Amino acid sequence: MSWDYTGTQQLLHSLDDLSVAPAHSETDALNAETVSPSPSLHQTIMAQHKQTQRDSKKARVATKQLQVAVSKIAKTCSEIGERIAAIECRADVLESDLGAVTKQAAMHETQLSDIQWKVEDFENRQRRNNLRLIGIQEGIELASLESQIVGLARNNAPIQDTLDKIVAMKAKITQLYLDQDIIKAQTRRQECYEFSERVGKVLAYKTRQKASRSAILAIKDRLGQVVCGDASVLQVFKEYYSVLYQQENLSPDDRDEKITQYLSDIPCPKLTQDEDCQLTAPIELDEIPIEFFKTFF
Repeated sequence: MSWDYTGTQQLLHSLDDLSVAPAHSETDALNAETVSPSPSLHQTIMAQHKQTQRDSKKARVATKQLQVAVSKIAKTCSEIGERIAAIECRADVLESDLGAVTKQAAMHETQLSDIQWKVEDFENRQRRNNLRLIGIQEGIELASLESQIVGLARNNAPIQDTLDKIVAMKAKITQLYLDQDIIKAQTRRQECYEFSERVGKVLAYKTRQKASRSAILAIKDRLGQVVCGDASVLQVFKEYYSVLYQQENLSPDDRDEKITQYLSDIPCPKLTQDEDCQLTAPIELDEIPIEFFKTFF
């Protein structure tokens, strides 16, 4: 009995094919189910698709509404920013106007106080002039006392009570005259000061002080010797300035060269454009001090 090796190999291969690969009927069924799903699955997928479309439309509508709201908010913010800028500009203008009004009010107050001081001074002067020209009035009481004294003296009644009254009236008259003399003595010095040449005295005093402070008592001459005395000091100054301003016999070119050389050795700072503008600019009202208005207005 012989073994058929070839047939055995073919049988084994056929068994392997059956175990590895599925049947054609099963594969076809699976493909058919994948390509054409079941009706329930198709309905579920379509329902989910429609729901997704509705959600997408709602999201787009909500997005548009949000964009419109954002644009409105941005527009409102820009309008508020413009209003704030206008308010700030107006506040700056009002602050500037308030500063100007405050300065003007301070100036008016200064002028008003100056006018009040002048009025008070004028009234005091008028009062002093009246006292100086007319004199202090004696009053009704003094005149009545004198008339009573005259009447009592005419009667000449030797009564102690009458004599006591006469003595008391004379003492009161004496006290009134004494008070009048005291007032005159107090106002006399003030009147002499008010009606005297105060400005000339102060100016003379200040001139003497300045002359004493700026007086040159001693100076060195060209030889280095100390010279004292007014005449000697004046002679040294005269010799110095006569030599200083003595003209030299120089040609115009040499003179210009010498002047240029002299000026080149001196460090002269130049004005910048801002400094030049500040120096040549007109004087503003804010730069004038209040003392100027107190003195001249």
